[in-house]
Amino acid sequence: MNTGLYFRIKSLCAERGITVKQLEQACNLGENRVYHWQNQTPSFEKVKRVVDYFGVSMDYLCGS
Repeated sequence: MNTGLYFRIKSLCAERGITVKQLEQACNLGENRVYHWQNQTPSFEKVKRVVDYFGVSMDYLCGS
């Protein structure tokens, strides 16, 4: 389960005043993709898009 990843992304979105849907559109992730990451392992490429968008480290986003 990747609930930590999901909630960290939600938190980053809230801090920046955007919705998860806006993030998904900006990063070309697909509709409801971040929500599905609670139960599915995302691809490295998609997580990298989120890392680049927010300017955070992969370790931070993934909770390491």
